[in-house]
Amino acid sequence: MVCRCSGRRHITTRNLVSLWGYAAAQELDAARAGEQHLLHPTSLRHALDQVSDEYVRLLKSREMPWLEALTRRLSQREVLMTHQEWEEILAQDWSAWRNNPQEKQRPLRKTPAEFLEFLLELDVCRKHPDDQIDVPDLFLHGLGIKRRGRVKQ
Repeated sequence: MVCRCSGRRHITTRNLVSLWGYAAAQELDAARAGEQHLLHPTSLRHALDQVSDEYVRLLKSREMPWLEALTRRLSQREVLMTHQEWEEILAQDWSAWRNNPQEKQRPLRKTPAEFLEFLLELDVCRKHPDDQIDVPDLFLHGLGIKRRGRVKQ
């Protein structure tokens, strides 16, 4: 079952249920919400990071083992980034990545530009109207990426 969110974007019900479960656990550990709220935004933010980590870890182990190499390239980066910045990051050691002896670890396209388009199709990242590329929250923390301008938690 899939819940539709903001157009063509999707979130699985399992991730949504996990989000609420982790946020509820956060509230049990450190009650932040007032009398009129069940969950505090901070609890939801921490829960979203947990869901992202879990989701990306699951994808790496099953459907997208190549995400491991992508995570290493993107770790500690900040989004939004330009199309060119993404291609430069993907191009790092591209030949070694493409020729990885473990076939499932290889990127599924021939060039960094084609691979970026593939990531956009999969909604691992998304293009803004100003041609900047962002990463949805479901992937953000799991890929080790930060969002510019975010307040420290």
